[in-house]
Amino acid sequence: MNIGPESTEFDMNIGTENTDFDVNIGPESNEFGMNIGLESTGFGTNIGPQGTEFDMNIGPESTEFDMNIGPESTEYDIQIGPESTEYDMNIAQDKAMSLT
Repeated sequence: MNIGPESTEFDMNIGTENTDFDVNIGPESNEFGMNIGLESTGFGTNIGPQGTEFDMNIGPESTEFDMNIGPESTEYDIQIGPESTEYDMNIAQDKAMSLT
C-alpha cells in the first residue's frame, strides 16, 4: 500500500525473525513499522518531513520505545527488558535537553 507521491509503502512480513509491518504516509520518508518476532520485534512510526520517528520493540532482548518529535533529531527512547533497559528523552532541535 503506497500513499503519497514518492516512497510511501506498506509491508507486512510474518515470521519468527524478520517479521515487519511498514506503512509510509507522506511525500518522502514518513513510515510506520511494526516488527513481531522474538529477536528484532519493533514498532515504528515516522511523522514529520524528515526523520521524526516512533519505534517500539517488544521482545526479550532488544525491547525499545523510540519517539522523535521535531524537525530533525528530537527523540524519545524507552527500553524495557532485562539487559539494556533505558529511558531517554530529548526534546530540542539539537538535543538541548536530555533526561536519562
